[in-house]
Amino acid sequence: MGRPRKPAEELKLAGTDKKHGKKPDINWAEEYGGDFMLSEPVPPPRRYRKETKDAWRKIMALEIDRGILAYVDLPLFGIMFDNLDMYYILSESIDTHIREMIKAGKNPESAAQAMKEANKMRNAHADTFSAIASKFIITPSDRRKLGLEVERKEDSELMRILRDEI
Repeated sequence: MGRPRKPAEELKLAGTDKKHGKKPDINWAEEYGGDFMLSEPVPPPRRYRKETKDAWRKIMALEIDRGILAYVDLPLFGIMFDNLDMYYILSESIDTHIREMIKAGKNPESAAQAMKEANKMRNAHADTFSAIASKFIITPSDRRKLGLEVERKEDSELMRILRDEI
């Protein structure tokens, strides 16, 4: 014996009383009485560095003015800025760490290898930031206007010095 059918009233309440059990399309703005676009800026997370918080505020204001930032975009917006924050952290720490390795008398070849690996990680974060930013219609020229130059760095002055020492 099979499972008994659900009463028609329950099917209507669940929205599955149509053929094939499909729920009807919902007009979310009517259903929940509001607009899903952000109208006020959301503050940046406290864990971010000062530069990242400043960038968050600038881009948030730009996107709200354009009317293209919705509440559902906030997780991706956060991921974009997580990558920007890591880019800033790596940019600051790479040169400091490598200089300390050289001062401590470490092998210049290992310092050069460490620099190369750190640049790969920094570039990966820069690429991810740029890819997500393009989803929010933040073009490279927009980033330049806002002072957010996130670029791939292959060789720094320190890397050239290390290559000469090897």
